[in-house]
Amino acid sequence: FFTERNYQKEAPSLQYKYVGRSGAERYAPCPINTQYWDFYLRHGLLQAARLSKEYPIVAIAIDFELYETEIPGGFGHCFCDGCWGRFCREMKIDGYGIAPEGRFLYLASTRSIERYSEWQSKEVWKLGAWLAQCVHEINPDLALGYINYERGWFAKNVTQGFAADG
Repeated sequence: FFTERNYQKEAPSLQYKYVGRSGAERYAPCPINTQYWDFYLRHGLLQAARLSKEYPIVAIAIDFELYETEIPGGFGHCFCDGCWGRFCREMKIDGYGIAPEGRFLYLASTRSIERYSEWQSKEVWKLGAWLAQCVHEINPDLALGYINYERGWFAKNVTQGFAADG
């Protein structure tokens, strides 16, 4: 409610959307897409942080609206070109030519699923810490929370990232 930006109208401009383990693209942002974190989250949170200096706002709870990324037990990891390319580059894996529908199978066959999961978890943690730092530059006492209905990798890492700032 802090911004007039509407994800449903603006989503086509996102560079990377969520791609599930089957290779199918979903109508949700990639959970480590920095454009999503900056455009859809940071701007509204900064507006709330500024308001908290004038009004008795002590905390902000964030709904990341990643519903289309769900698998049983929580949000699934993303296999979009952005995630996959960064992972391959940072881990020095020659997997650039693997199509989205083959990425999960490749990780399974090379016993690298846990490595990919840890990498993506670390990225969410860093983004959570960055978002908290941005908010706390305006109001260091403003608490950030996550509207949590899942207990998976995303919830754990984003909330730990929030807590890591400062």
